[in-house]
Amino acid sequence: MQRLVVLARLVTVALVVAFTGAAGWNVLFAHAPRQAERAASMAFDDVAGENALIRRSVRPSAPPRRLTPARSRQVLTAQRQLARLGFYHGRPDGVPGPATRAALRAFQGEVGLPRSGRIDQATLDRLRYELYLRALAAGTGSVSRP
Repeated sequence: MQRLVVLARLVTVALVVAFTGAAGWNVLFAHAPRQAERAASMAFDDVAGENALIRRSVRPSAPPRRLTPARSRQVLTAQRQLARLGFYHGRPDGVPGPATRAALRAFQGEVGLPRSGRIDQATLDRLRYELYLRALAAGTGSVSRP
C-alpha cells in the first residue's frame, strides 16, 4: 500500500513537471526548504524542553523605524493642531501611533480629504487653514504658532 502511494506521488510529480516544465517543479518544491527550516526551528531541545520550542518558534519582529528630527517635529505639530481642533486626545509626543492615525483619519474625513491617516502636505495645509478659521471665529484675528 505504501509503495502505491509513493508511486502515485511520483507519477503526479512527473506529470506536473512534464506539462508545466521547470515552473511546475518550483511550485511543487519551493515550500520544501521552508518546511524543513520551520521543523528544525520548532524541534525540542533536550536540555531546555518545552520552553526551547516556544523561544525558537517565535521570530523577532523588525526593529522600529527611527524618526528623523524633522519628521518628529512634523508629527508633533500635527498632533498639537489636531488636539486644538478636538481630534487628538493624547499627549503630543511626536510619535505617529494609532491614536495619531485615528485622529488624522477623523479630521481628513470631516474636511473632505482622503482618509489615509497619514500626514501629507494637503492635511498639514488644511490643519493650518482650520486653525486660522477658528482664530477668526474667536475674534483674535491671529494664529499662534503651534
